Amino acid sequence: MKWPFILLFALLTSSHVPKDSSPYCSCECDDRCAFLSVAKQSSFVALVKIISNEEYEPPVRTENSEFTYSRFTDIVRVEVVRRYKGDDTRDIVPLMGGQGSDCTGETAGMKSDEYYLIASDLEYLEYDQSVGGVYTFFVCVTDHLEVDMSTQTLTGVYRSWYKHELVPLKDVHADLSK
Repeated sequence: MKWPFILLFALLTSSHVPKDSSPYCSCECDDRCAFLSVAKQSSFVALVKIISNEEYEPPVRTENSEFTYSRFTDIVRVEVVRRYKGDDTRDIVPLMGGQGSDCTGETAGMKSDEYYLIASDLEYLEYDQSVGGVYTFFVCVTDHLEVDMSTQTLTGVYRSWYKHELVPLKDVHADLSK
């Protein structure tokens, strides 16, 4: 008698997985997860160019360390083309991401010479001081969008979580310069 109840409970609690989210991370999104809303809450917003995307190897665990793994699998180095928000003055900043598991945003598909609009917060990895301050992505929100520099547009969840839209870069500049 318990099995139908358990099955019904499982279906009801796991049936809403929004587009662009991970099956490993519980996400409930509305327009707060669209890029413009995320940018308002983020400490760093910039147009960036991908320099490199490398597999991230966390330091080896020692007897005295408490960490057991890194949720990040990629380290992406980017050149800041235009800074809209933030105090970070570095020209090249690291982004950390992964494959979408453990709620990390997907960065595996980012390739050299591609452009992205990013919104993120600075994080320091306690277990790896060698990378310094990094910016991280979260799978449940739209915190990065690919930019097509040849057409000066971006496509994605920009204003509303419920639709993908084509947005001219000049409109993005106006929105983020307010």
